[in-house]
Amino acid sequence: MHTTDDLLREIETLRAEVRALRAAVGRSPAPPAEPPPPATNRRQLLTLAAAGVGGAGLAALAPAAPAAAANGQALVLGNNGGQDATLPTGVAVLGNGAGYGLTFTDNGGGPFPLPSAIVGHARGFGGPANFSTGILGFAQDGAFYGVVGDSVRCGVRGIARGAADNGWPGVLGENLLGVGVRGEGGTDGVVGYGQISGVRGTTPSRGTPALQASAESGLLALDGAQKAPPVAGAAYRRGDLLSDRDGSGIWACVVSGNPGVWRKLAGPGTAGAFHAIDGGRAYDSRTAGAGGRLTGGTTRTIAIPTSLAPAGSLAVTYLLTVRGTLGSGGLTVYPANRPRPLIQSAIWYAANQSFVVGGVTRLGPGREVRVFTTAGSTHITLDITGYYR
Repeated sequence: MHTTDDLLREIETLRAEVRALRAAVGRSPAPPAEPPPPATNRRQLLTLAAAGVGGAGLAALAPAAPAAAANGQALVLGNNGGQDATLPTGVAVLGNGAGYGLTFTDNGGGPFPLPSAIVGHARGFGGPANFSTGILGFAQDGAFYGVVGDSVRCGVRGIARGAADNGWPGVLGENLLGVGVRGEGGTDGVVGYGQISGVRGTTPSRGTPALQASAESGLLALDGAQKAPPVAGAAYRRGDLLSDRDGSGIWACVVSGNPGVWRKLAGPGTAGAFHAIDGGRAYDSRTAGAGGRLTGGTTRTIAIPTSLAPAGSLAVTYLLTVRGTLGSGGLTVYPANRPRPLIQSAIWYAANQSFVVGGVTRLGPGREVRVFTTAGSTHITLDITGYYR
């Protein structure tokens, strides 16, 4: 059974706790109270006890001041011991009335590039005490994501403001065991815009592909790191692309296998893609100023107009019409900048013959071809039906 002195000590303890609570919320502590006179009966003891408990209750119900910390002290939200608060802490800011909601800065920050709910500012490598990262998302063990951006427009945006050649990207993803950056979308998974390159892939050596895609379209090694077409020793899939390290051109895998079946798409010695056109006349020896009949031992140079073979064309398909022959002879069509080959494009054996032959020839500078006549004489027309570019 408690004595009167025990109750008085408990009352004084409660009063001290009230003073501490008032000081914690920024209110002036109550002046120390004189110990009450010794109580002589139970009624007086109950009165004193009620006063102590009531004071504590009022202190608990009093409006708390904003959470704050003096210079050099920490601002603590939640439980000070283990930070094991079970309720979330929120900061509500009128979005159109402030540039940011909650900001953590390293030695003070300047204007921020975007209005943001949360801003993390790091001054950088200016001193040993400065932070190097504005916001770091760290996921460990069974956690899934370090940083998640969820938006109807752009989930994550990275801005790099250093020199163009400093090598630092807007978004850097590193994963020693898996994928550094992964993009998934209803239209595009990853979209890149840049003054030099939109999306750039780099590897520590030229023996590994700079860009790699999975599923039907697999390997993309377009930096000349591998030999093409490859030889046995590695499995490839239909859709893989290789740029030959020896410079022969671009190769595509058309049948999966080891090494698969490959087709050459383009290269320095190829004519490029074929463009079929409606056709048009490039030359008619019968027109004024065209030179007239072609006779044995002579060469006629013909420039293909850009309307039939645009600039950059490497070869054309043609129809060569022989008209009104005399004697017997033949014609050879070849590029204007190449030696005349020992083949003939058209041959006739008698007078008054007319016929058409088709062929393909490379073009010389200025899209020029030459027509050589072996013997006899004839009129010709040259029509273009397509070009390679």
